[in-house]
Amino acid sequence: MKLTTAKSLKEIPAEAWDALAGESSPFVQHDFLLALELGDCLLPYGWQPQYLLIYSDDNELIGAAPAYIKTNSYGEFVFDWAWADACQRAQLQYYPKLVIAVPYSPVTGPRLLAKDDNADIKKLLVEFSIGVAEQQQLSSVHWLFNTQQDHDIQLATGLLPRFDYQFHWHNKNYKNFDDFLVTLNSKKRKNIRRERRKVQEAGINIRIITGPELTAQQWQEMYNFYAITFMKKYGTATLSLDFFKAIAHKLLAVLAYDLSLIHISEPTRLRR
Repeated sequence: MKLTTAKSLKEIPAEAWDALAGESSPFVQHDFLLALELGDCLLPYGWQPQYLLIYSDDNELIGAAPAYIKTNSYGEFVFDWAWADACQRAQLQYYPKLVIAVPYSPVTGPRLLAKDDNADIKKLLVEFSIGVAEQQQLSSVHWLFNTQQDHDIQLATGLLPRFDYQFHWHNKNYKNFDDFLVTLNSKKRKNIRRERRKVQEAGINIRIITGPELTAQQWQEMYNFYAITFMKKYGTATLSLDFFKAIAHKLLAVLAYDLSLIHISEPTRLRR
């Protein structure tokens, strides 16, 4: 068995990686992670790829994890500034650190990718991450937004748990929107229906388009909306337009049009 790291997913065949990643989470699949690299979304913002890999004796990829050496805590959606501040006061170096996560994606999913979901391989990945951190003199190892199964394996290796809260909406087999509304009290139903009615009365038209169907102009407009959100919040739009286009086959775009602002010219017949 061989344990190693890679600085780019270009070194790893997509078929081999995705055989471990499966289809349950698009965020850990090869095309998504590689698009972050090729879209220049990582290194300029302190994410240095350091993918953890385990190969069998016959050179088959049997274990992997999306890992990054971080020189800051941005883009993780887990706020550990207090730890960094405590280290600074204690005259300890907190950065760089090793983070096993999907950049800019606070979505729970698998981080320990193993052939046949083998628990021993997953445990070896956790132990390997600690060894990589020690070898490269990194301050710590952080596994973010794990599944419960991954979390349990990590705790068994001696890692400390860290808890946070997210609020999720779940579709409880609703066949349509009215099925969802009946689960609410009358006041909430009334408010939601009024809000939706106001949108219709305002002449707002909603269109849902798959990524490959977007025109060049729509791509640019979508990206401008994304970027301006960060500008208003004094942040940085770390995901590039090239990244979004690279994963177009995974995307649905929801476009809202104000019909009152759209002028449709009538065809004119010229007289001879």
